[in-house]
Amino acid sequence: MEKTHTIYKLLRFLEEATLPHFITYYDSESITIIVHVLEQIIELDIFEDGHIEVQEYTESISILDCNEAVFDFIDKFKDKDDTDHLPI
Repeated sequence: MEKTHTIYKLLRFLEEATLPHFITYYDSESITIIVHVLEQIIELDIFEDGHIEVQEYTESISILDCNEAVFDFIDKFKDKDDTDHLPI
């Protein structure tokens, strides 16, 4: 049985949580997913070996480096209304 790569698990999670996000590729080391949550920007760098590094941009910057912490961090925002700052 083939294991699903972390990036696909994360993308499914973001889609189910209906969090606005986009994917970008800066270098050959990782793929970056930018997630907009309320007044925060969360940058998720997913590496080939499956580990994720997270940077949260708010008034101060904090860095997380744990796969479970990523999902726990995003999960606490998924039920909040994120539409008040959308340019629609």
